[in-house]
Amino acid sequence: MKYLITVFLLIGAGLVHSTELTVPVKKKLYQNSFLYTKWMNFPVRTLATLSNYKATLEFEKEQKNGTGFYHLSKDQQRWWLIDPQGKRYVSRAVNSVRPLNSKPGHQSFWQVWHFSLFNKQTWVESVQHLWQQSAFNGFGAWSAIAPLQQDMPSWNEYNYSINLSFLGGYSKQLRRDDAVLPVFDKEFRRFCKQTMRQFRRHHADPRLLGYFTDNEIKFWALSRLAKK
Repeated sequence: MKYLITVFLLIGAGLVHSTELTVPVKKKLYQNSFLYTKWMNFPVRTLATLSNYKATLEFEKEQKNGTGFYHLSKDQQRWWLIDPQGKRYVSRAVNSVRPLNSKPGHQSFWQVWHFSLFNKQTWVESVQHLWQQSAFNGFGAWSAIAPLQQDMPSWNEYNYSINLSFLGGYSKQLRRDDAVLPVFDKEFRRFCKQTMRQFRRHHADPRLLGYFTDNEIKFWALSRLAKK
């Protein structure tokens, strides 16, 4: 069973007030090998509904020996993300930051943001303004990294990630979309190495938070085969 979340809210842990909040979620369901979707309401929690909750970023002031790169460190049974300077770090990145296709349905979007797909510099400036006015400090692996890295003056203030898509890219190259993961194919290892070479220039970048090797691997398809 797979979910496509269409509304995002900040969710935290704590005691919830009696008033319950819900968000609509499109749920993907499979029945007799057929896919269908159904909109359902799911309960969520926001900071406004939590009791005895105090937000703090004081932990970010604690500093250890930096390595020059983002890395993980375990302290008293808790894992922390550590920034290149050695401070504890919380990544507040947006998963996908890229221009939308200029379609009639997006007309109101363009009117609000005042930029066009064909004006890269205006788009980059709009993104920088939004990031400077918000608490975001990074860009997810589905973002248009190249134009931001090239033309955004404040780029060095933010982290970013890269999506390698080993399995997805290899399956697409083979034009194969079945439930069998091609990890034992003779050419798969070579394909992975070739993919990594494309991103070699990022290897020494201290702003690189990490890589996605793949996303949404089709284990759900394997479970369907097992039922047959």
